[in-house]
Amino acid sequence: ISWSLITLISLPIVIVTLWSQGARMRQGYRPARYLFTASVALILGLTTFTLMTMGVLPAAVWTVYGGQIGWVVTSVLFSLGLADRIKLLREEKEYQQEQALAAGVRAERLAAADARKADELNAARELQHRLLPEMLPDLPFVEVAAWQRTATEVGGDYYDFLENPDSLLGVIGDATGHGASAGLVVACTKAAFLATAGDSPQQRIEHINGVLGELRLGSRNNMALVIFSLDPPAGDGMTTLRASGGGIPPIYVIRADGSVDELIPAGLPLGAVHSASYRTTQLDLYPGDCVVLVTDGLPERMDRTGQQLGYEPIVAHLRQQESGMSARALVDSLIRLSDRWGGAQAIADDETFIVLRVIHPA
Repeated sequence: ISWSLITLISLPIVIVTLWSQGARMRQGYRPARYLFTASVALILGLTTFTLMTMGVLPAAVWTVYGGQIGWVVTSVLFSLGLADRIKLLREEKEYQQEQALAAGVRAERLAAADARKADELNAARELQHRLLPEMLPDLPFVEVAAWQRTATEVGGDYYDFLENPDSLLGVIGDATGHGASAGLVVACTKAAFLATAGDSPQQRIEHINGVLGELRLGSRNNMALVIFSLDPPAGDGMTTLRASGGGIPPIYVIRADGSVDELIPAGLPLGAVHSASYRTTQLDLYPGDCVVLVTDGLPERMDRTGQQLGYEPIVAHLRQQESGMSARALVDSLIRLSDRWGGAQAIADDETFIVLRVIHPA
């Protein structure tokens, strides 16, 4: 086979290679510089040989052996390009291994951080459970039931009781939001509630409001709170409910005849205004009456369309309850009301229910 034929066959292939490697060089492909230079060398060698055979160039070593020289230079450059390609592949593999190792380290660190946060949240949740009463009051003139569920690991709802042999003092509250900050507000509120002295719910509320204001927890960390009390019963079993506070939904009273009264403590959430004043609202209760206290997680429970339950369905539900049902049964009915409305939707806010059923002392 003559060199002229080899040139005729090779030249188009080399030109295409030259064009493709030039494009890859512009894309930043490193070995392409060797392949591009090799293509240029081969084109020059074949071109000089071709021009010599056509009589354009004189016969000389660099023209007579132009094709051979071009192929030798091309072979060397192709070898260098192949070596650079192998080196590049090795570097890419090492980089991928380093990235995988770094990703593994990051994953381990993230897993450790997640585990640490989970431990902290579990500890905070356990602490918050300890803030709730271990046992409900056991008094001869009132039956007490309470229930709570939180939207996150650490909730912002709170309830508690202080009992004397012949009277009851209780509290229900809802800190702004939920999570760690709300849990802190709850802890401060319980400490203030237990340390606060006073003869009336109003005195205790005003004192706790002052304590929360002095703590400077922030304008967004407020506590909707109501303190309520039941007086010692009279001879016919009548007692008086007294309540003071603000920010909590109405207190519902289901009468023995099925009617529902509402008691609304009109006051600001605690901690919002240091000098806020509060008043006491009261209502007489008789055996068979039930007092229902809820946080706003119930009226604000949303269905799958985002619509809230509201207050009117709660009142309608309470009117439908059978006379004489126990406090625990009434709490269970409120849980069912919430779950029927929300369905499979997770709760967006904490829910707390307290029911007090007045009974005739034995």
